[in-house]
Amino acid sequence: MTQEEARAIAARAGCHLEGFGGTEQGIIGALAAVGLVVGGEDGRVVHLSWWPYPEDGFSGLHTIDEIYSRGVDEVRQVETKQPVTVGLVDIGKHLRPNRRSGQIVLYVESSTGPDAASPWRAIKLL
Repeated sequence: MTQEEARAIAARAGCHLEGFGGTEQGIIGALAAVGLVVGGEDGRVVHLSWWPYPEDGFSGLHTIDEIYSRGVDEVRQVETKQPVTVGLVDIGKHLRPNRRSGQIVLYVESSTGPDAASPWRAIKLL
């Protein structure tokens, strides 16, 4: 996409698009980001308005229900795309779900093995 195309799309949509400094190439990425948000596919969620701020230490092992209570709509296996409805999930240092099809989705992978603390481990997707 060119800057001219980005500006034309923004104008047709009634969206204010402004470049800052240099070549103003950032307007292309900025418009793309707006499109992802509007389409419900905007990548990793780092904060939701109902999450405590600053973060309250929600980390480590949690049940699926605890994860749902934070506003996650679905816990899904990354390999099969199937929902996970039972078990513990190691979310690591922070809860970092993704927004997919307008829903908040936490992707997990199997963490079987002798050192696994839980059957599922959250993974970070972009």
